[in-house]
Amino acid sequence: MPVQTPSFFIPSSLSAGSGGKHPYETALNPPFVVEDLYVRGGFMCLPSIAIRNKIPLSSCKLGMLVYTPEDGGKIWQIESMVGSVITWVELELGGNYVGLDPIAITANSEIFIDPLRILPIVYDPTTGAPLANQGNVVVLDSTLTPQWTTLSSAGFTGVRLYKSYTTALLDAFNAPEENFTLELGRFIALLSLEVDIPDILVEAYSTDEMLDNNPYKFISTEYLLSDTGISELVDGSYVRTRRYSFLANMDNPTDNKIYWHIKYLANTEASKDSGGAIIQYRQPTLTICYMVFEP
Repeated sequence: MPVQTPSFFIPSSLSAGSGGKHPYETALNPPFVVEDLYVRGGFMCLPSIAIRNKIPLSSCKLGMLVYTPEDGGKIWQIESMVGSVITWVELELGGNYVGLDPIAITANSEIFIDPLRILPIVYDPTTGAPLANQGNVVVLDSTLTPQWTTLSSAGFTGVRLYKSYTTALLDAFNAPEENFTLELGRFIALLSLEVDIPDILVEAYSTDEMLDNNPYKFISTEYLLSDTGISELVDGSYVRTRRYSFLANMDNPTDNKIYWHIKYLANTEASKDSGGAIIQYRQPTLTICYMVFEP
C-alpha cells in the first residue's frame, strides 16, 4: 500500500558519524535506499537486450532508458508504448557522427590512406634533409599522391601560354555546334580569348556534363571578335563587366581538361552574304592566352 512521508528516505546507517560527507567517502560499500530494478521508468543497467525485453510492462514508462553492457554498451530508450507493444530505439548521444579519418583500418584489416587529406613530409625522417623549400606548393601526381614542387615547375605555372583550336565545319541549319576539350590545366586564368568569325557563341564548363548554371560565355560580334569583358546589347549599346576569367576542372583532381562548347548562331547581318542569305557553313578558330595556377 502507499506510504506517505513528509520528507525523504535515508539509510539508518548514515544517521550518525558521516560528518556531512558524501556516502561514497565514508564507507567501502555505501548503503542505498533502492535499486534501479525496483524503480518504474527512469534509468536501469541490465546485462543484455534479452533481459531488457523482460522488464514488466507495469515498470515501463515512455522515455525511460536502459544500458546493456553485454550488447556493445548501448543505451536504449522507449520510443512508444501501444498497448503491450513496447518500441525500443538506440539513444545516440550527441548525434550520429561518422569519423572520416585520413588514415584508417578497414573491415578487411587493410590500411586506408586518403591522399587528398595527407600532406607529404617536409623533412626526410632519416637524414633530416629538407624535402620542401619556402614557396613550394603541393600538387597531386597521376596516382593522386601529393608531392612538393616549385611554383615555376608546376606545369608552366606562372607562364603565359597560347593555344588555338579550329572546329569542324559548322552547319547553321543542321549541325551548328561542337563540344570539345582542351588540356589547359586544372585551374587557369583566361587572359584573352578571340575567334575569327562573328556570331559565334563560346562557352567553357567545369565538367563534361556541361550543366554549369553560370559557365564562361562569350559571343563574338562584327566589331568584337575578342573577349575584353564588353558585351554588345541588341540595341547596339555596350555593357562592361569583368575583364579576366578563371576556368577550372571540377570533375577530377588530376584532370587538366577544360570543357568547351562552340555554336554558330547565324543571327545577325554579319552572318549573311551580299545577297542577304544566311551563310550556311562556318569554321571558326578559337585562340586563347592563359596562365596556369594548378596544372
